[in-house]
Amino acid sequence: MEDWQLKLDRVNERGKHLLETGIWSDCQFLVGDGQHKKKFSTHKMILSMSSPVFEAMFYGGLAEENDPIEIPDVQPEAFTAMLEYIYTDEINLTTIEQACELCYAAKKYMLPFLVNQCMSYIWKDVKYPMACRAYEFAKLFDEAHLMIRCMEIIAWNTTLVLNDRNFEDVEPSTLLAILDCEKLNIRSELELVLAIYKWAVHQCKQKGLETNKQENLRSVLGPALSKIRFLTLSPAEFASSPAIPELLTQDEAFALLMKISSPSTVVTVPDGFSVSTVARANSTQPTSLLDHTVYCCERTIVQHISIKNYSRMDSYVTFTVNKDIVLHGIMIPSQLKLDSEEESDVLQREELDENRVYCNTMSTGTTYMESVKVFLQDARGRQVSCALFNKRVGFKQLIDIKLTEPARLYANITYKLIVELNKRGWYPMGTYSKHTNVSAGVLFTFCVGDPTESFRDCIIRSILFSEPMYRRRSRNFDQPSFQEID
Repeated sequence: MEDWQLKLDRVNERGKHLLETGIWSDCQFLVGDGQHKKKFSTHKMILSMSSPVFEAMFYGGLAEENDPIEIPDVQPEAFTAMLEYIYTDEINLTTIEQACELCYAAKKYMLPFLVNQCMSYIWKDVKYPMACRAYEFAKLFDEAHLMIRCMEIIAWNTTLVLNDRNFEDVEPSTLLAILDCEKLNIRSELELVLAIYKWAVHQCKQKGLETNKQENLRSVLGPALSKIRFLTLSPAEFASSPAIPELLTQDEAFALLMKISSPSTVVTVPDGFSVSTVARANSTQPTSLLDHTVYCCERTIVQHISIKNYSRMDSYVTFTVNKDIVLHGIMIPSQLKLDSEEESDVLQREELDENRVYCNTMSTGTTYMESVKVFLQDARGRQVSCALFNKRVGFKQLIDIKLTEPARLYANITYKLIVELNKRGWYPMGTYSKHTNVSAGVLFTFCVGDPTESFRDCIIRSILFSEPMYRRRSRNFDQPSFQEID
């Protein structure tokens, strides 16, 4: 027999060999449902070392006796990825769909680190093609903030979402949540009419119902039809839509068209239909930075401290705001330009270790090449946005660093800003006031949840932000108007 152990140096390599070959396996799983079932040969002890659920399954008082053990509610691909993590400590995420499926399995078998990694991936990479799927996942696990983020992405990209091939598979509750939105990036309510019609046709096909029968279409739509604002359409739009005769009876269509054409008519809106005449906002996409009024929250310095960065130095600050804002960037000070005598004096005042080795990066010029990374995280450590700054700057200046993507921050939620300095040199830092700062009516509270932090809590001097703004247009879509939404 080949001594395979001698060829594998690391524990994760040996674990991978056991998983792939199935040698010494003492339990089997049959994962998936229908024709997509897959059998897995595994090891009770290895699974139980990682998961209390598996421990109870194999060694508890109610140990599972079936062989193979059937798991119909987990996809085989997700189960494979979970086993790879358990056996090799490797996590390979490539799509949000995969991350959602794997996160479900990780929650089911109580693997918290894997859950956090999946959630971080979803937060970081959720885009409009998968926003509906991510919303449904967030709702399943009561991730309220992720639900809000996904719905904002859907609202910003409504037309793209409605025309995506995956839209017809969204759950009824997701469809209703979209129709409940006051602000959608659509040219007309007609886009929603056509979208729900296509959705209803697809759902009828899935259920084996005839798609040319109005009662079937309305049955699968349920309350969705009552959320369509037909009265915001023009008579020409209403009459031109091929979906309306498929969804409405002749009497309903006549009554609605009369009400659209002549709002003062004695004809009433049919029961169960929306009476709203307020068109949804044409766009919830935040306007460009130039269209915003950008405010600056400047932090109050209590004590100045000059610190030498020898290779890479991280600093951070946690904070909350009392109302929703859009974070655009930060301002930090550039390096100090010290001559030899000044640097020696600072070294003595800072009482640095005589044995510490550092590279003198003093420059005879007026500028230097700065390198800074910025990370914005939520309270669970999930990345919300980031920035990479590599530019030539002057000494003793404030550097304006813009986030790669402006981030919507929510009231009373803790966030963390991390600044990573990658250039050797002296930086003017300090300790800052732990008290709140007010700017443009927005209340910032710093050092939240970490009252003991008192030294170099962050190099950040100022935070650049705006209040959420949304672009509204009138029904003729020609004269834009702007209105602030709280």
